[in-house]
Amino acid sequence: MVASGLTPSLNKRVSGSGFQPSPKSPSATSLQQPESEKLEFKKRLPDFRKIVSNLVAFANTNGGKLIIGVDDRGKIVGINNSERARRIISKAADAISPPLKVHIQPIEVEGKKVLVVDIPTYFPQFQIC
Repeated sequence: MVASGLTPSLNKRVSGSGFQPSPKSPSATSLQQPESEKLEFKKRLPDFRKIVSNLVAFANTNGGKLIIGVDDRGKIVGINNSERARRIISKAADAISPPLKVHIQPIEVEGKKVLVVDIPTYFPQFQIC
């Protein structure tokens, strides 16, 4: 899936996630970057079980970033209640054995709230309880 239309401010805040300015983009505010094993976009907050599954998958591989409020094409759609989403993600991280320490950062891009969840690599591997 190709992400496009992301702003430099989002790119800067999720540094290390593999975002690269597209040489084909018509402006500096446009980026084209596919999701990868280290980067996943979610238009809205997935259900609890799917969040746990995403966190475990990132932690058991090379870590990565889950960005909520951005669709699969890279369009920033935002989320309505970032604090509620943050609490749910924290509970999902605590449901993993041992509990996973993730960094959740709400940011504002193009006037919309987006959550960036940074998931570290973890050894030994996590399991869903």
